[in-house]
Amino acid sequence: MIMQTQLPIIDLTVFEREGFSRISNPFTFEEIENLSISIEDFRDTNSNPLLPGVRNLLRDCTAVRNFSISEKVFGIAKSLIGENAKPVRSILFDKTPAPNWYVTWHQDVSIAVAERIDVENYGPWSLKEDVVHVQPPKEILEQMVSLRIHLDHCPEENGAIKFIAGSHKHGHIETAEIAGLAERSDSSICAA
Repeated sequence: MIMQTQLPIIDLTVFEREGFSRISNPFTFEEIENLSISIEDFRDTNSNPLLPGVRNLLRDCTAVRNFSISEKVFGIAKSLIGENAKPVRSILFDKTPAPNWYVTWHQDVSIAVAERIDVENYGPWSLKEDVVHVQPPKEILEQMVSLRIHLDHCPEENGAIKFIAGSHKHGHIETAEIAGLAERSDSSICAA
C-alpha cells in the first residue's frame, strides 16, 4: 500500500497578498533530527563551524539535496509556483551566541548561477563563496519562492524572520527606502 504524504494547506490568497505564508510543520521529528545530524556531520568535515552560515548545501550536501527534492518539500514549492518548480539554492543559517550577526531589512534579489554570461537586464554580478550570483530581472524573481525550514526553535527574540507585508508588490526597493517602508507598513514576525 502506498501512502500519500499529507501536505500542509496553504492559503494562496494570503500568500499572494502578503508575499509570505506560515504553514504547519509537515515534517516528523525524526526527519528534522536526521537532517540536522547530517548537516552537522557535513559541517564537521567540510566547513568552518565558527561561521554563522553555510552556502551551497544543495550542491555540496547529499542529505540537503535529497531533502529538497522530497515529496514534502517539493510538494510545498509546487503548490506555490507550479509543476515546474525545482530547487536552486540552499543556505544554512546557524544563529548561536558565538557566531551570530544582525540582518537589517532587505530584499533577497540575487540568485546563484552556474557561470557568468552577460545578458541584458542581469546585474550586478557578485561572487559568494566561489559561486557566481546575479540580480535577475523582476520577471525571474516573481517565479521564485523561498522556503525557510527551521531545524530548531526560533522564537521572536532569537532570530525569527520578519516580513514587510505586501512589500513584494513594490518590486525592487532601494536599500535606503526599505526602513521607511517598514515603518509605514504592517510587518510580521514569523517565530517558529
